[in-house]
Amino acid sequence: MANQRPRLDDILSGGSGFDDLWNTTDAAGEFQPIPSGVYRCLVADGKLSEAKTGTPSFKVTFEVLDGDHAGRKVFHDLWLTPKALPTSKRDLAKLGIRNPADMRRPLPSGLVAEVKVALRSEDDGSTFNRVVAFKVLDEAPTVDPLAPDEDDLDPDEDDEDFGSHEDVRRFAERVATARGELFNPDAVKVRAVEADAVDDDGFDWQAGEQRGAKGMPRDAVDPDDDRRSRYR
Repeated sequence: MANQRPRLDDILSGGSGFDDLWNTTDAAGEFQPIPSGVYRCLVADGKLSEAKTGTPSFKVTFEVLDGDHAGRKVFHDLWLTPKALPTSKRDLAKLGIRNPADMRRPLPSGLVAEVKVALRSEDDGSTFNRVVAFKVLDEAPTVDPLAPDEDDLDPDEDDEDFGSHEDVRRFAERVATARGELFNPDAVKVRAVEADAVDDDGFDWQAGEQRGAKGMPRDAVDPDDDRRSRYR
């Protein structure tokens, strides 16, 4: 029962050992704020938000990466009011956000920041965390990481070189780096071969045979058909 999800009927009837599971399970403790300090964090999320009072903000979620508090999250509101906007624009720029449209797009993945966290107290004695400042350890990209470089779009580049396996490999490596992922050249090798299999003369390098129009073998064309010139 401990490793199976109980059904509603089990809970209502007390069957399948759910009562025993309840009685042997300890209740989790309340989450306590993490101590004040500087933490290395993943920028886990960032999105437009709104406080209960209706005040708009861009809410950033930091996830602690190291130490005893790894996995804990702290939240930081960058308020979008006229008074707070100068400070918020400064911090938004650290995340690669340079205009309002950027706030409606996903943040670049894999950003790591050094976050200074403070411990604050409410009037009732309860405590909570507040982000005092943060610094992105790697500069945030300001362009779409999937967009090709200008060199890849050079109109003077020879056609036979554009879209080659090496171009595909370089492009995939840039995308992986921008996303903070480990680049695996073997993962793009097969797709590159498939993309370049048939050349302009109709020869399928993957199948090892001469083809006509878009995958049609040359010997499949009727030699007496006057339209055969279209396949050559």
